[in-house]
Amino acid sequence: MPEFLYTIIFFTVFLWSGFGFLLFAQKPESFPSIFIFLILLFGALAFSFSIPYYFRARKKTTLSAKQIYRRGLRWGVYFSFLVTIALGLKAFDLINIVSGILFVLCAVSFYFRVKKR
Repeated sequence: MPEFLYTIIFFTVFLWSGFGFLLFAQKPESFPSIFIFLILLFGALAFSFSIPYYFRARKKTTLSAKQIYRRGLRWGVYFSFLVTIALGLKAFDLINIVSGILFVLCAVSFYFRVKKR
């Protein structure tokens, strides 16, 4: 296992522990606490999704370890973007037809952007 992956796993555990602390220690009633909650969730999900992608893609390709992980991180950011934006819209009561359509359009355009690279 490459050395940089240990740092990423440690950082992911740190983000999840911060997210868990915020989830159980504070009530997300104010804007700053909701914002910090969503930022920690975004980072934790992005890194968590990228690690399994790395181990799965490592067996199938001949790219370097960092290139494989960067590709996995792109997909991790994409999925965490979807989850975080959906929860952010729900947290601020912004879910309606217009925002739903814009969210889907943004998700589709971001998908093609990630897939293209």
